[in-house]
Amino acid sequence: CGCKHKEVRQGSLTRRASFLRQFRATGRELLLVDAGSAFFAIGKRMKKEERAEAIRKAELIVESYNRMGYQAMSVGPFDLAAGVEVTKDLEKRAKFPFLSANLYDKNTGKRFFKPHTVINVGGVRVGLIGLTLSSMSRPFLAKVGSHVQARAPMKSLRTSIGELKKDGSAVDLVFVLALSKE
Repeated sequence: CGCKHKEVRQGSLTRRASFLRQFRATGRELLLVDAGSAFFAIGKRMKKEERAEAIRKAELIVESYNRMGYQAMSVGPFDLAAGVEVTKDLEKRAKFPFLSANLYDKNTGKRFFKPHTVINVGGVRVGLIGLTLSSMSRPFLAKVGSHVQARAPMKSLRTSIGELKKDGSAVDLVFVLALSKE
């Protein structure tokens, strides 16, 4: 889309939407997902005076993803930059699930987001599992929420694969949505 490090620049969402319209005109089915850290600038501290504008941009991204027909998104570390509650509010606006198999609430022991979903694409059942990098620094996690815990991704991945099997959700393919670097 022309984005540098997924940082939203003028026109990037418009170019992506235009490409997707052209692709869909071919009649081929599409699985449209995001591996995460789409909402806030990667590696950049969010200043208090920039917070409201950053959240407004994140809301715009969710609305754009809704219109483009995104089917799932993994929660990346920088999707949490404004706090886990803001990310949960963004999820309420989305017409697609936010996924993270390893982000837990320390107080309740429950996951903040769905760990996985199954989507049918052209007769192929695709299992999507979201992982959030657990290498977030303690100061960053404290800003995200003192009750947020990023558990070991590989252990959470194995658990989620087991849950997919147990749910009776026979899948043909499994994709893990996660960023390889922060």
